[in-house]
Amino acid sequence: MFSTLLSKRIVLNIIALVSLLFFPWWATLLVGIVGTIFLDYFYELVVLGILLDVLYGIPSPSPVWIPLPIIHTVLFTLIYMTIVFVKGRMR
Repeated sequence: MFSTLLSKRIVLNIIALVSLLFFPWWATLLVGIVGTIFLDYFYELVVLGILLDVLYGIPSPSPVWIPLPIIHTVLFTLIYMTIVFVKGRMR
């Protein structure tokens, strides 16, 4: 079981990285949502948000104390926390 779970996680991470590099942000979000639903502790979704902001982040009008474009990181973190909360309530 461990090897199949690990292989699913590796395949999903590869798909997520390809979607991060070549597809729009919402495709990466969909891959992350699928990963969060089907795998436990899919923290890679938050890492994908950070990578999206680092690679493609556009400066937005933000307060002086937040000079970084972190919209994808915040969005992906909120989605991850919401899915984990709902999964916990359903079990």
